[in-house]
Amino acid sequence: MRSKACRLIAGTLLTASLMLSLCSCSRAADTSIYGRCSKYLGEADYTASLTAMTYEQIPDEEAGYFGILYREVTDIDGLLAQGQVPVCLYFYNSMASSDTIGITAGVEDLAQVLSDQVLFIAVDGMVETGLSGTYSVEAYPEFVLIPPGGTPVKFEGFNYDTWDASDVASWLESNGYTPDYTKLQ
Repeated sequence: MRSKACRLIAGTLLTASLMLSLCSCSRAADTSIYGRCSKYLGEADYTASLTAMTYEQIPDEEAGYFGILYREVTDIDGLLAQGQVPVCLYFYNSMASSDTIGITAGVEDLAQVLSDQVLFIAVDGMVETGLSGTYSVEAYPEFVLIPPGGTPVKFEGFNYDTWDASDVASWLESNGYTPDYTKLQ
């Protein structure tokens, strides 16, 4: 009788500890930038005019295979007003005949190396004219960093004779966000 009671108590404790460990796992996932912003993002979409570049497990790939996934932004106003996650708007021109000096690939790298610090949003300035106007975008590509509770800061490409993604990385670093280049390995 006594061993039956001990087994019942042990089983109850084991069940409770398993439930608690599962709860803590789901809470940990919500601390990522993607987790904290997921209510503003939709499905993967490489054609939407507003997309978040999220560094996450690639669907239908083996476990541990991560990369940049473009997720449609379903609520840009809510995302910009949330005030917890820094957002970097990358304004580009979809009508341009080619990607300016491979900037989009460089921005994908930045989204990866800053994946736990800044959420990058690709904004087609030719479609999202209201957003371009809000931030007084004058040329493409252009970047607007919106820190939580802070004033937006701009990287205006037309102010430089030449520049590339490493200049944008330096600008982000000067604004307090240090890239972790080991994530590119």
